[in-house]
Amino acid sequence: RNVTGVQTCALPICIDHQFSASDAFFGRFTGSDSNVDQVLALPVFGVFRAVNSRLFTMSETHTFSPRLLSTARVHFNRVFPLAKGSYPDVPRELISVPGEVTASVGFGWSGHPQPIERWVTNRFNFQNDVNYSTGPHTIQFGGMFERMRFNMSNPNRTYGEWAFASVETFLQATPQQYRGT
Repeated sequence: RNVTGVQTCALPICIDHQFSASDAFFGRFTGSDSNVDQVLALPVFGVFRAVNSRLFTMSETHTFSPRLLSTARVHFNRVFPLAKGSYPDVPRELISVPGEVTASVGFGWSGHPQPIERWVTNRFNFQNDVNYSTGPHTIQFGGMFERMRFNMSNPNRTYGEWAFASVETFLQATPQQYRGT
């Protein structure tokens, strides 16, 4: 498969601040985008693929005493993979479903079967750790809560799928099988 136009971009931003002798703040944002255009086996079809991610973290550390320390953290993470097919222009008389193109042709040639696919995950995370020191011993305890959302859009054979037994039946427009959405 022919891959062209690979692009990657990342942006990290960090903040580290000491508010007082007993309070410190840390924040970080990381954004990353990566994408590629890909020509498929039948060159008139293509697919644009991208993976975009965002990570945001904040933490606050509070020193209650030389023996007792607490750190609270909040995280948000989003990963957004995407695939979008590109198709040739098809004359109106050849369109099998009005307003849509046929994106997959059997006999070993195919385009990207979906117009667009998305699998977005969002994670929300909160955690708190407490450290207590007593001479030679240290006790650490804490907890974490995480919520994950998975948002998917993956249409199955949006444009239908035609299969032909041979090149001859393809040229005669006599499909062996049709699978719709």
